[in-house]
Amino acid sequence: MKKRYTIPVIIGGALVITALGIDAADTVNGSRATLLASIFTSSAPAQVCAAGMVPVWLEVGMVCVDTYEASVGDTCVHRQPTSVEYTQDNISDIDCVPVSTEAELPWRFITRTQAEQLCARAGKQLITSAVWYQAALGTNESGCNTEGVLAPGGVFPQCHSGVGTRDMVGNVWEWVQGDINSGQFEGNKLPQSGYVTLVNSAGVAIETMPVGTTTYGFDYSWGAATGTMAMMRGGFYGGKSDTGLYSTHTGIRSDFASAAVGFRCMQSQL
Repeated sequence: MKKRYTIPVIIGGALVITALGIDAADTVNGSRATLLASIFTSSAPAQVCAAGMVPVWLEVGMVCVDTYEASVGDTCVHRQPTSVEYTQDNISDIDCVPVSTEAELPWRFITRTQAEQLCARAGKQLITSAVWYQAALGTNESGCNTEGVLAPGGVFPQCHSGVGTRDMVGNVWEWVQGDINSGQFEGNKLPQSGYVTLVNSAGVAIETMPVGTTTYGFDYSWGAATGTMAMMRGGFYGGKSDTGLYSTHTGIRSDFASAAVGFRCMQSQL
């Protein structure tokens, strides 16, 4: 058995030695291209996520999440929509797609349905509540935009999560997937509005009280006991101490839109 592997090892060793010799010669001649480099470069792993996205690992696999809140692509008709109608104009333009880019203002004045459509056009999906939470974990809330005015993505350098997403807390509320029906969401009965005192595995409040606790950063959750509602997460630029990782708004309709509401997309790798 040993003889079977003698020749390949010798050949492999010779190849490396030869490459090192070429490397030495090329270094003398000022060339940076080497045979050895090409051998190892060919086996380098491919980029996990597309540009502008970061990987988030879940128990069932991996998803890619936009690094920044979605902004308007530079081919869109309205670079800064100021109404749902302007957002719809952009959607009507087939070349208009949302992007995840540093130093751009978030796309606002958008309903959840419109956000879903735009994520799909980019080959992605609107982020789920559970993925949003995993992507936001580790965010330094004290470094986020919660007591000012709207800011471009990445302007607050300390506002990043453990996986590298930016502005998950503050700046604009972010739409997530899923309906709340008569106060029920994914098997949980959601509480009425109040300060967060207990959350589920996705970081959504399942218990609130009139007074907050340091455990959940005095984050606030808004809710509704009846009707079909949607969910936004993370708070906005004027939310102050109510804003944080556990801040949710589950008392809002999916056709709501405002200057303080945006979105973020994900791309499933499952």
